[in-house]
Amino acid sequence: MISEYVDGKNANDAVEIYNGTAHTVDLSDYLLRVYYGNSQNANASATLSGMLGPRETAVFVRSSGNSNSITGNLSARGVP
Repeated sequence: MISEYVDGKNANDAVEIYNGTAHTVDLSDYLLRVYYGNSQNANASATLSGMLGPRETAVFVRSSGNSNSITGNLSARGVP
């Protein structure tokens, strides 16, 4: 579940994902997609990686001021 979204300056955005289950979740089964404006198609996407334990959170940060792509610019903070 996405538990928090941070709309940072200069496209320094972040998404926090929370695993509220009692089981470890393999994040490689998921991806994040970015939609701009009213677009019905994703403008960018990134496959996640790592394992997220029960009741743990992971924060994925995009820190690229001029890029519309999150591929290669999305890094996990807190994923074991």
